[in-house]
Order: sequence, then C-alpha cells, then structure tokens
Amino acid sequence: MCESTKTMNGRTGGGSERDASRAPASPKERARSAGLRMLALRSRTEGEVRRRLEDRGFDVPCIDETVAWLKSLGYLDDRAYAQRYVEARTKSKPMGPGRIALELRRKGIDGKTAEEALEAIGPAEELELARRAAQEWVRRNAGGDPGRAFRRLVAHLGRRGFSPDAIRRAAREALSRDADL
Repeated sequence: MCESTKTMNGRTGGGSERDASRAPASPKERARSAGLRMLALRSRTEGEVRRRLEDRGFDVPCIDETVAWLKSLGYLDDRAYAQRYVEARTKSKPMGPGRIALELRRKGIDGKTAEEALEAIGPAEELELARRAAQEWVRRNAGGDPGRAFRRLVAHLGRRGFSPDAIRRAAREALSRDADL
C-alpha cells in the first residue's frame, strides 16, 4: 500500500481544496508524479530517486513500486547513468577512476555497476587524464620552489582520484616541461 505522510507542498496535514484538486488522487499517483518531475529536470540514479521520495514522506513499498515503474518505462537506468557520468567527468574536468567511483557511490550506484562503467578508463587513458590535470595545475601555479610544487601537484592529483603511478609520471612530466619554459 502506497502511503504518504506529506502533502504535495511538503507539509503534513490537510491542504486547501485547490491543492487537492490539482494533486493526483492516490499516494501511488503522487509518487509517480514526483518521480517523473525529478527525472524531467535531469537524469538521476535509482538511489537518488529513492532518497528524494523518502524525503517527501512516501513509504518503502510505494517507493519500490514507483522505482520499478520508472525502470519499466526506461527512465531509470543506473548502468547507462554511470557510463554517461564517467564520459562527462573525463571530458569536462580530468578526474581519475578513484574520484569518479567515489562520486558514483555517493549518487547510489552500486560498486559493480561503477566498476563496469570505469572499465572505459584504462591505464593509458588514466595517464592522459592525469597529464591534462597536471598541465592545467602547472599553468595556474607556475614558478616557485620545484620540490614544493611537486608535492602540491602530487596532492592535487591524488585528490582528483588518480593512481600513484599516473600521479608520479604526470607530475614529473608537467613540471619538467614547466622548467623547460
């Protein structure tokens, strides 16, 4: 049984007659409507939709039913979401697999699905991403003590989620190019 303790405007208790006439009749319809509105704004993971429906006061059976319905329509697909997310994160702002995996887990993507999506980033691709991130950092932070610059760049790349090997190689290459300038 789908039940909700909140009205459409997020408040508990009874609303005005005007609110009731606009709102879908049953909690099941309200949950479906809320799910569709969420997904109309942007793609979301199953975990994000579940959390938001729970925050709106829907019970677990109603949330389960709504998520299953959204999946059956093809509106919720964590695997496709993870693949698009990995692609977008590697293009817009160079990040390593470790950081992307952490972000996917925070969005509710399970480890296996995240791992499958991250298979697109092999060692060569990771090194290229680390090089791009290192070069951007060097452009913004040029000059100063080389030892300090190396430590700061290594820390920066580590926060971006790159492997130790990719960090070491990219930092050395970027700083050696900077010294040549």
